[in-house]
Amino acid sequence: MRFRTPFPIVRAIAGRPRMAGSEILARPVRLTDEVTRIIAERIASGVLSPGQQMPSEKELGETFGVSRAVVREAISRLKHDGLIEVRQGVRAFVSANPGGQVFRLEAPGGVDLAALFDLRICTEARAAELAAAHRRSDDLRRMADALAGMKSPVLESDDKVSADAAFHAAIAAASANGYFARLVEFLGEALRAAIGTARRNSARLPGMSALVQTEHEAIFAAIERGEAAQAGQAMTVHLSNARDRLGLAEKTPAG
Repeated sequence: MRFRTPFPIVRAIAGRPRMAGSEILARPVRLTDEVTRIIAERIASGVLSPGQQMPSEKELGETFGVSRAVVREAISRLKHDGLIEVRQGVRAFVSANPGGQVFRLEAPGGVDLAALFDLRICTEARAAELAAAHRRSDDLRRMADALAGMKSPVLESDDKVSADAAFHAAIAAASANGYFARLVEFLGEALRAAIGTARRNSARLPGMSALVQTEHEAIFAAIERGEAAQAGQAMTVHLSNARDRLGLAEKTPAG
């Protein structure tokens, strides 16, 4: 039986008049922001109660009229905010205490991209090494799906940012060290901001987007082959290049 959702139907149809009983999402409104907001409101209002199982990504995508990448990113944000939890890695549920305190790494004044890239180089390179040693077939499938999303000529920029974030999250999850995956979740919007800024900058330079895709594919290939050192090096090269492309100076210890 088809899931009957309490959410209003949301569709990204530019130029259509707003209709009663629906929420029309038109560009440049970011679909992920709106889907996140609507679900959060349903949780806050009690329409979705603590412990209630969420619809699948496919069902939510059909309900809101958005891609699964948008839904996946919205769910990730809600997890980061402590509103949703994933049990047994399969389906999302409304948190038992959605109003609880949540640990955040974002600086109040905004994202320090230079500092964030330093952190990412240190942690994600090691996560890639561990992923090469511990990756399973489903981990590789998630990485491959994210790679395909980044390369797709039909996906819009926002969806490609989501796919990029999903690729790095899949590597952290494959590391067999839950703290890496939790760190990626805690970074939340700061990580997405870094990826989005880097991708927008690359898109302005001829041939740069293709180079960035090649860097991601090199990381995946090393992980797929089980070559830990090469995977870590490929991740270091990618993140260092991304930092350099943004003109961010490497932070060096004083002394």
